[in-house]
Amino acid sequence: MSFSDTDTRDSEFILRTNGLSKKLCKNLKLSLRYGLSDIGKKLLGGKVSDELRPKEFWALQDVSFDLRKGECMAILGRNGAGKSTLLRLIAGILQADHGEIDLRGTAKGIVSLGVGFDPFLTARENVFVNAALLGFTTREIDRVYNDIVRFAELSEFMDTPVRYFSSGMHVRLGYAIVAQLRPDVLLVDEVLAVGDEGFKKKCLGRIRQHTDYGAVMFVSHEMDLIREVATSCLLLHKGKSIGVYDDVDEGIRVFEEDIMEVSPS
Repeated sequence: MSFSDTDTRDSEFILRTNGLSKKLCKNLKLSLRYGLSDIGKKLLGGKVSDELRPKEFWALQDVSFDLRKGECMAILGRNGAGKSTLLRLIAGILQADHGEIDLRGTAKGIVSLGVGFDPFLTARENVFVNAALLGFTTREIDRVYNDIVRFAELSEFMDTPVRYFSSGMHVRLGYAIVAQLRPDVLLVDEVLAVGDEGFKKKCLGRIRQHTDYGAVMFVSHEMDLIREVATSCLLLHKGKSIGVYDDVDEGIRVFEEDIMEVSPS
């Protein structure tokens, strides 16, 4: 997706979203039925209605922001605010119902623990499969394979099926793949919360390095971590954007004092 208009400052941005909206369904069978119905309408040249059907809700609604090279944006919000949905849209895992994404390069990351891993394949095999799913070539993977193994600190387990891996080992392998392949926009969900402290520090160092040539978006509920690495905060509440705060402390204050005090109902 891209914008039809131009801006003299476009070259400054790696990522820009405009009015991004996504509907989801609480029922899997209904979700599949709605999806097939919508695909059929589009193939026949019809238009999908904006009306919410039974069990549907707006996971994201009219979210807009800009992300520049060198920036590290934290996404704050209560559970169900739309944080992971936003990352999935940017990563191309989900398609938006409305709005536009202008991405100047690649956006890859860990947006869910173990996504792309086949539990019956070894860690070595999963490195190549997962990296290929992220859009990287075999040559690119060969070039950084040893770096991936070193970063993950799993050299003795690379011939072990990942079904025997702990959640922390999954995170190590998944993050190592993405970090070494260096997308333009690195996306990281709350999955780093299950890693050990030593690995977290290593990941934070890589995030800082990443902003030398790209940008980072990450979801976290650890305010100290956000203060340490974020250059801005995007606040979401019930799928809607409260705003982007260049003052990270102010963004955290609004989140803790205003959003967290709002009743979930």
